[in-house]
Amino acid sequence: MQRLKRLSIYLLILIPMGLAKSQLYAQPNPAFYGDAGSEVDGTYTVTIKKMEISQDGTTWVTLGESEQSFNIASKSAGASIGSYISNFSIPVGTYNYLKVTLSRTITIKGRSGNQGGNYYYTTTSAGQTTDGFYKAGSVAASSWPPNDYEDVSFQVPDNAQGGAGETLAISGDDMIVTKDLSSTPIVIAEGQTKSMIISFNTKEMIGFEAVGSDYIFYPMAPQQSYSEE
Repeated sequence: MQRLKRLSIYLLILIPMGLAKSQLYAQPNPAFYGDAGSEVDGTYTVTIKKMEISQDGTTWVTLGESEQSFNIASKSAGASIGSYISNFSIPVGTYNYLKVTLSRTITIKGRSGNQGGNYYYTTTSAGQTTDGFYKAGSVAASSWPPNDYEDVSFQVPDNAQGGAGETLAISGDDMIVTKDLSSTPIVIAEGQTKSMIISFNTKEMIGFEAVGSDYIFYPMAPQQSYSEE
């Protein structure tokens, strides 16, 4: 049995973007992007319920199991998420799969870059389109921040699909994302200390799209990089 002294996971979450036209988009085609980064007091919050790894995709080893929410747009996200891991006794082997159980609710807060002298931003006060999408607020760049700049929550729909190299299953209020790591497996060797580092780009995580004279907004899949130490 291998005892992991350090296993830092900077949230390998692949937000499914095969989204239905209910609260999220099937094929996002934003006119421009928004930043959920901390420099604009932003938010991109997901709730993890369970994290597991497997050698064969059948037998799973639990890394952590508790309901915790993380703002991956926060500068302290890495340290917070690293604390989610509670099991440091992982059997030696090559792990080809990672499975994460998450809440279907994603909460975002952010704004666009300067678009013709205005910022577009997340809010509920601008109302919704007939399709149920929230309309973005708009304010002159010189007047930032507006009073109604706020967090907005979206639910991943029943017919959402996973991205390349992953599968997505919806179960009640949860979504279960299973990632195939066989091209870059997690290898646990005897006496080894393993650190998995997965970092995120907090920019361009919100899409803004024109609908008539308005703009709607929705979460985009975070860009991420993965490495081991």
